[in-house]
Amino acid sequence: MRDFLKKLDWIVVSVLVFLPITLIGAAIWYSKKYSIGWREISLSVVTFYVLTVTVGVAIHRLWSHAAFKMNKLLEFVFLLLAS
Repeated sequence: MRDFLKKLDWIVVSVLVFLPITLIGAAIWYSKKYSIGWREISLSVVTFYVLTVTVGVAIHRLWSHAAFKMNKLLEFVFLLLAS
């Protein structure tokens, strides 16, 4: 276990662990100070999932690996959503 802990890049680990915690704390503080409603929260969740699907399916699987073929119109829609 000690060898494993010595091999870790602690700068990367700290960024991957503490940055999300800090951002969640900042979002909670901001929402209490400026009273963010359900509209903003739902838009954030929808935007996150749309970007996740476009990056995962369109950019990565389709354009990087050419894993499948897609209609050009749908490919253009993914391009617009990813940008």
